[in-house]
Amino acid sequence: FFRKILFVTFCPKPRLVVFLHGDPDNIHQRKPELTTDVIEEKQEKYEYFANRSPDWANNLEISCSS
Repeated sequence: FFRKILFVTFCPKPRLVVFLHGDPDNIHQRKPELTTDVIEEKQEKYEYFANRSPDWANNLEISCSS
């Protein structure tokens, strides 16, 4: 808990957040150590924070799907 407070207090907030979004199956082919379920979960968490956090107001989502 204390580390989180220190991190949030003293680390600068990013000016821009870039997220490369792609099909979980294609990502899994390139990075097989992650399951498609884990990839989907991480993408959902990003979308949740990107849409609700004012600190992430400047975010750029790029689709890497073909």
